[in-house]
Amino acid sequence: MSGKPKHPQPLTARSTPAPAMHVAGAAARRIRRLRDGFFHGLLLLPAFAAVAEAVSETGTAAAQSWTTEPGFQIDAPGDADSGFGRGSRLLVSPDGARIVVWDAEQVDYTTMVWRILAYSPNGNLVLKMGPDDFPDDLGPVWGVRAAGVAGFLVRHRSRAAWYSHGGGSPGETLVLPRGLESPLPLAGGGFLGLAGRPIDHSGWQAVIRLADGDGGLAPDTIALLDKRNLWVSITLGDRSVPRQPFETSYSAQPFADDDIWWTDPEAGSIGVVRRSGPPGVAEVFEILASGDTAWHRRLSLPAIPLSPELAESTIAEKVEDLRAQAESYGLTAAQLRTTVEEAIHLPSHLPVVSNVVATASGEVWLRTREGDDHGAVWYVIRRDDADSEPRRVLLPTSFAFDDAFGDHVWGFSRDPQEPRSILGLRLVPPSSDPRGR
Repeated sequence: MSGKPKHPQPLTARSTPAPAMHVAGAAARRIRRLRDGFFHGLLLLPAFAAVAEAVSETGTAAAQSWTTEPGFQIDAPGDADSGFGRGSRLLVSPDGARIVVWDAEQVDYTTMVWRILAYSPNGNLVLKMGPDDFPDDLGPVWGVRAAGVAGFLVRHRSRAAWYSHGGGSPGETLVLPRGLESPLPLAGGGFLGLAGRPIDHSGWQAVIRLADGDGGLAPDTIALLDKRNLWVSITLGDRSVPRQPFETSYSAQPFADDDIWWTDPEAGSIGVVRRSGPPGVAEVFEILASGDTAWHRRLSLPAIPLSPELAESTIAEKVEDLRAQAESYGLTAAQLRTTVEEAIHLPSHLPVVSNVVATASGEVWLRTREGDDHGAVWYVIRRDDADSEPRRVLLPTSFAFDDAFGDHVWGFSRDPQEPRSILGLRLVPPSSDPRGR
């Protein structure tokens, strides 16, 4: 093991937004007062339009390419011969002092083996908790939602509990609201999360704050997420004919350009990457629970066309998957292909961003579809910087990236021939890259 993470100044999440952000936040507040539980999502679209129109483009993709070199390696405790589980995730605390790991392995459809571990960056195991260390009434652990300076939040089926890095009994325990996806407890009370389904089946999903009211928790819609091109829905058979059998197949869109998002428990906010705009353009913004837009970036990243060959192979694969079922409902090969072509979203260009990670270092990492012989391509922006060019970083394809702090990125190795370990790779600036990139 070598190297030590640096400790930059802590991020101020509530930095003063640009004037355009005030406009967007005010628009959101004017039209978000829908407390009756029925959310007419399209009324909120002007708030997002105000952001897009008021903020100009802040630059194109940076030419610089950062790389990595080996830093830390933390092996799983000795009772795990195969290393950490394939479903494991980690989070770095905001001060960089702890790495909290939810070590999980799906054994079968109904059984998951899990435990929670915490390490210092140099590999010292400071906490190990398993099912026997949690109160029976909380139920099984679904994951670690957040890592703070003092501790971390554990999500159970219908409740959440805070734990210190030293383990022991849970601190504050919260009952999670029903019907709210990924509920985030807010420091001032209430929750932030997503409505359980798109509004009016339109494909727009509400971001909701549940705040204390006279009759309990009152819903307040603060934003919308674009989920229009997320699922492929293909119906085999004629639903319009009474008593005529039919079957509907659901799967993920192969070229989905829906909004991707993250939540921040420290700031009480939701971050959004909108990727359904013009080719190569990504809108990145963060919305506070109050409805105000904290910051916004409009990035121009490499636009990669969807090749006719890739589109055709995707259609052909889906047709082949459904061929047997389609024949049982009397569909010809031509009819099935037409149905598949109409159902699959085929944009002119690949979605500009394929993944987002908001890190303990106060940055947002955006993975693109670029191909590179040396690794996966990520672009990095700071949440408190609206002007600087993004860094371009190459991460090894054998590295599953989860978090970053200081001059290290953290994640898991994924060489199928080796036990899965935690890796802390040191970031190398372009000028010191031995390959001259």
